[in-house]
Amino acid sequence: MAVAVILLSAGFMYVSAFHLGIQGTLRLLLPRKTGTEERTRAQVGIIFGMQLRRINAVFLLGVAIYLIASRASAWYYGVLLLILCEVGGVLVRSILNLQPGSPRMIAAIAPDLEWRRESYRRAGDSLRLQAVEDLIVKLRSLPGFRYSPR
Repeated sequence: MAVAVILLSAGFMYVSAFHLGIQGTLRLLLPRKTGTEERTRAQVGIIFGMQLRRINAVFLLGVAIYLIASRASAWYYGVLLLILCEVGGVLVRSILNLQPGSPRMIAAIAPDLEWRRESYRRAGDSLRLQAVEDLIVKLRSLPGFRYSPR
C-alpha cells in the first residue's frame, strides 16, 4: 500500500507541475481585447477545453491518493499528503523547467491546437477555425516556439 501511495504521489507531483506550466502558457495566448466578441469568446472556450482534460486528470489522481491514504490511516493524513504533493509539484516544476512559455510547454500545446484546427476545418465551423488559427499565430510568436507538425 505504501509503494502505491509513493508512486501515485510522485505521479501527482509531476502531473500537477506539468498542468501548471501548460496553464501558464495558455494564459499567454488569451485574447487581449482584439478581434470580434464572438472570436474572443471562442478562443476562451478553446483554451478552457484544452485545460479541462488536464484538470480532470489532476483531480482524479488526487482523489485516488486521498482515498488510498485515508483508507490506510485517518482522513487528515490524506489531506496532508495532497497538500505536500502540491508543494512538491511547485518544486518539481522549477527543477524540471516546466515554466510557462518554455519550449517544452509550447511543444505540448501545439499538437492539440493543430488537431483542433483540422477538426474545425472538417466540421466547417468557420468561427472556431478562425479563433484557433489566431491562437496558433500567437503560439508561433512566442520566443520558445520550435514545433513542426508531422
